[in-house]
Amino acid sequence: MSDDDTDRPALTPENLDRTHLPEQTMYRVRTAADGDSDAGAVRSTPLVVRTNEFRLLYFEMEPGETIDWHTHAPGLDEVNYCLEGRARYTLERADGSHQTLDVGPGEFVYLPGGARHKLEAVGDSVHRSLSAARFDTVARLEDLEDANESGAGDADGTGGGDADGTGGGDADGTGGGDADGTGGGDANGTGAGDGEWGDALFVDRKRDEVVARDDRYVST
Repeated sequence: MSDDDTDRPALTPENLDRTHLPEQTMYRVRTAADGDSDAGAVRSTPLVVRTNEFRLLYFEMEPGETIDWHTHAPGLDEVNYCLEGRARYTLERADGSHQTLDVGPGEFVYLPGGARHKLEAVGDSVHRSLSAARFDTVARLEDLEDANESGAGDADGTGGGDADGTGGGDADGTGGGDADGTGGGDANGTGAGDGEWGDALFVDRKRDEVVARDDRYVST
């Protein structure tokens, strides 16, 4: 160690005031549930980890499986990282033309806000991917159309939803859920969208509490 190094302050001071910090707990989230006999088995339910500010989605697609055309909200930029397999992204431009990108392991794809696009797993192997975006209670414009067709909410906008509980969402984003996993889920993480995109972990930093935690996948 040089003399210059000894004069540098520690990155984290020993007398750090933690009074206003959120709860200091780390969480480990597995992509296979406890008790799964095949650790490499393809999951049928994507995993969503989120706070009030961002969401991270892990998902898998069988060869040939497609996530059909959908349109993100204008303010929702998304970055997807390919872990395994290959995927084909097709973007529809304003003039009706299409841009297509094939991505493989170790490659990212950026999807701009407002993008109308679809995704297909190509090749002979399972496609596994991570998707990062800012959290938004409504990620797809189609969700707004569905909500308008299925019934209005309360005067303050926090109600709504279909009789089966798949629509709507609370003001703090803990209800409802979007089809691509960016919405919420019930407090037990089993709600959300079509019932298959619940939160594995939702840490609400505004209330400094864990709103949703699926213990099949999450541990400390």
